[in-house]
Amino acid sequence: MEVGVTDLLTALAAIRPVFHSEADFQHALAWQIQKQHPDMSLRLEYRVPLEGVQMHIDVWATDTDGRL
Repeated sequence: MEVGVTDLLTALAAIRPVFHSEADFQHALAWQIQKQHPDMSLRLEYRVPLEGVQMHIDVWATDTDGRL
């Protein structure tokens, strides 16, 4: 499944043109993704090992096949 970032941000901007913080934006973006793609699983501030380093991903989304 492909998630169109431009479409998500356009829809979000129509509802919420201003955010109070990064966390506020992350939550609103995750909510918009969930509304447009209800079959996706979402996590905020997800910690993943990447090339031996622990990375924190702001919004981690996977579909039913486990793809990002």
